[in-house]
Amino acid sequence: MFNTTVFRNLDETYRRAPVLNFSGKERIVIFSDLHMGDGGSTDDFRLNSDLFKHVLERYYLERGFKLILNGDVEELQRFLYTNIRERWNDVHSLFQRFQEDTGAYRIWGNHDLDLSWAHIGSGFHRVYDSLKLDISGRQLFILHGHQGSPLLERFHHFNRFVLRNVAEPLGIRNFKLEFDTKEITALERRIAHFARKIGMVTVMGHTHRPLFGVRSMIPGLFNSGCAIGDRGITSIEIEEGRMSVVHWFDRVSYLKKLWNIDPDSQRIGRTDYHRSILFTGRLDDIIGSNLLSSHLG
Repeated sequence: MFNTTVFRNLDETYRRAPVLNFSGKERIVIFSDLHMGDGGSTDDFRLNSDLFKHVLERYYLERGFKLILNGDVEELQRFLYTNIRERWNDVHSLFQRFQEDTGAYRIWGNHDLDLSWAHIGSGFHRVYDSLKLDISGRQLFILHGHQGSPLLERFHHFNRFVLRNVAEPLGIRNFKLEFDTKEITALERRIAHFARKIGMVTVMGHTHRPLFGVRSMIPGLFNSGCAIGDRGITSIEIEEGRMSVVHWFDRVSYLKKLWNIDPDSQRIGRTDYHRSILFTGRLDDIIGSNLLSSHLG
């Protein structure tokens, strides 16, 4: 049986979500879980920061993509916001350029929840707890995903205390991107069930691993992954009636670690950065097949 407390929390999040209307001609990219810190040894964002900045500016901004940041942008449970902004001011400047040039929207997660509770200035006109996208009549629901575990918000201050005073001094870092894990977690299962109840394809972050509905054996649920993976960055792109999960990586790092490189990956300019499509499909097919299927792995 679906937990009534979880359902109530997800339902309230869904009902509060404003609708963004798009014609279907726009290009949209969704990132989540950057976990930007203070630039020190336990700053998880530092590993892929150059790759992320290049991808954001020289690929997505130049191609006119709208930007959606789906939670855990700053690691506020470990670091002070002022220190994060000072270290990654160039990244926040890029966010501002998206707002001014193409459009940018921001959703908070459990690690940057203080943006809503402490009224910290994020640089965005508004920070949401969820969004609904209407793309020429095809609807998607976007939330970070921690709302499927209500205790994360209830014990937010306790979690922040533990991370700042125990995990951070011990050098314990956030978990990393998982490409090959097949097991569906309890949280993913809850949100997938909720997606079926509301009849809407749902995009989350939070778990740090990319998902693509029935292709990942979890219909109705998609995940943009994260920007802190050892193997690079993942994001979700919506363009020309298609939705794709893409993987960005540094070829030099792959060769050093003897990882296999996708032969169909696209090299970006003269850099060593590559873009590979993990999953892709037409929005019409995705919305139909992912919600009609009852298989949840």
